[in-house]
Amino acid sequence: MVLAALGVGALALALILRLGSSTPSAPGSDSISGSGSTSRSDATAADLAVEPSPVPPVLHFSVAVASHADRGRAEAHVANLQSAIPDIPWYIAPVAIDEAVYYRVLGGFASDSSSGAALASEIAQRLGMSAEGWIVRGSDRVVDLGGAPQLQQAEEDAARLRGLGLPASVARVTYTDRSVRYRIYAGGYADPAEAGHLLSVAESLGVDADLALRLGPPTN
Repeated sequence: MVLAALGVGALALALILRLGSSTPSAPGSDSISGSGSTSRSDATAADLAVEPSPVPPVLHFSVAVASHADRGRAEAHVANLQSAIPDIPWYIAPVAIDEAVYYRVLGGFASDSSSGAALASEIAQRLGMSAEGWIVRGSDRVVDLGGAPQLQQAEEDAARLRGLGLPASVARVTYTDRSVRYRIYAGGYADPAEAGHLLSVAESLGVDADLALRLGPPTN
């Protein structure tokens, strides 16, 4: 009888200790085994979802047809060229050389220097003039002044920036999902050093600007 009683007591004590060692679930926690599998699946699906990225065109070179010390003359030159050959994009790239600022007038885009030379010949023929003195320059680095999902908004922003003296234009950027967005670019340079002046001007005007690769052609 005594041994039986001791055996029952020991069993009861072991059961109490075992129950006491179990850690209760924290308030609000999920105590069902495997309940976290749904969250892990959702996270995996999110990781697999790929954000669309720009499809950069091959726009590495442009033809520099002139360089003016006066911005107004450069703008008038571009306006004349746009009127004469409207299907070729024309733009201005300010650059500082020996403490002086020059406004390069550039036209068109080419994938390499040889294609750029051919483009220069085409432009000269269409204008009825010589290409002597023109230079095929690297132009795939631009000053990025922001963007917008809609063309109208981008054009309004670009117009406002031009009013501040920045040679802004709107570029059409195509993405891997075939969507289209718009960036506002200024200039066209071969390297970051050439773009330094325009970046400084934008900063002095309180305009957010970054050096970027050109991801699309101008819309006009």
